[in-house]
Amino acid sequence: ADYYQRAQMIRLKLKGLMVYPLLVLGAALAVSVLICALFSTLGNAVAFELLGSQPLPRSIGYNLLLPPTFLILVFIGVVAALVTPRLRRAMNWRLPGFQEASLSQLASAGGLILKNGGNLQETLGLLQSLEQETPAGVELGRWQQRLGQGHGKFADAAEASKVFPPLFIWLIASNGENLAEGFKQAAEIYYARATHKVDMLLYAALPVSILLLGIMIISQMMPALQLLVSLMNNLGAMGD
Repeated sequence: ADYYQRAQMIRLKLKGLMVYPLLVLGAALAVSVLICALFSTLGNAVAFELLGSQPLPRSIGYNLLLPPTFLILVFIGVVAALVTPRLRRAMNWRLPGFQEASLSQLASAGGLILKNGGNLQETLGLLQSLEQETPAGVELGRWQQRLGQGHGKFADAAEASKVFPPLFIWLIASNGENLAEGFKQAAEIYYARATHKVDMLLYAALPVSILLLGIMIISQMMPALQLLVSLMNNLGAMGD
């Protein structure tokens, strides 16, 4: 019950971290497409009245379409990550906050198994079954192989890990034969680190989102300024 309660609390924090950026991304995409549609309609009408058959500069169209195109690609990438379980599990072991949460959950499960009579080989096997098709699952399989080859100590089996941080391995190995306590200690520390990182990212999400929206709006207003300059230059040339 304690294990699932902690896992649920981490899950809720990570979902909360994802909600605000997704809302901002959706709103930014809608505003960007609206600006693009309005400018294309009004800009072409004004240009036709003043310039006649002369086409608008291509750079205006490029600058106008660049922000919505970028936002659409980002939106497609986010949707692909959310609907593809394998990609989502892989990202859980690479993104800040998510990685610490995954480490905490894995360590908590490992400590629970060891505390209830499991040995290290069995524990790694069960943990690997929980982390199938993830970088951690591959690494846990390597640890099992090293244990079978005679590396009896946890530190020796987990040596040169490319997925698990050195601190994680040290926390477990520093408790000697009492690996259950080591896993428990690692779970608590990485739970605190995950909570801290998620809170920091939540606080940073608002100003970063506002900054990105400002850059997007400015970049999409540039075509209007370019069109105005182009119209003034053409009107000046026609007056001469």
